[in-house]
Amino acid sequence: MYRMPSQFDPDGRQDHLAAAGGGSTSTTCSSCVVTLGAASVITATIFADLGARPPQSNPPESPVPAPAPEIRPPAQQEAPSGIPAFVQDRPPMTAGTRRLLGALALGLATLAGLAGLTVGLGFAAILFCAVYIGIFCTVYERAKRSPGRGAIVAVVMLAAIAVCAAFEMYVWMSNL
Repeated sequence: MYRMPSQFDPDGRQDHLAAAGGGSTSTTCSSCVVTLGAASVITATIFADLGARPPQSNPPESPVPAPAPEIRPPAQQEAPSGIPAFVQDRPPMTAGTRRLLGALALGLATLAGLAGLTVGLGFAAILFCAVYIGIFCTVYERAKRSPGRGAIVAVVMLAAIAVCAAFEMYVWMSNL
């Protein structure tokens, strides 16, 4: 049975079967799929571990009465975490919903980026990043966490995906 050469095997070069002079097209595509699949699994794991925060323990009672809280109109009240009050009232997402949204986050962002290609490449890249970061912010906010922290985690994930993809391309191109 004939075995296709690996993209990491410089002795197995067959330029007539190669995608870019190196390994076969199927091994190149499978490497990309594995990288994106791993990123989706990691995102789903991050989202599943968010869970609702446990209630904070009450400080011990002090004999000195606390000063009266400042009363503001309901429209301006915010939770201590900076999350608006209308989001605080919403029930948190279930773990299954968070996992599903995490697994589909890259796919949804890719679809948005492809739709943005009708305008231009730069707009598509911005739209991809905006949708991916927006999904993180939404999930973090619904888990009663800071959406800013969700945005930071999303940017770190995008940077890690870019680094892994660059390393994969480097290994692939170095075997040409």
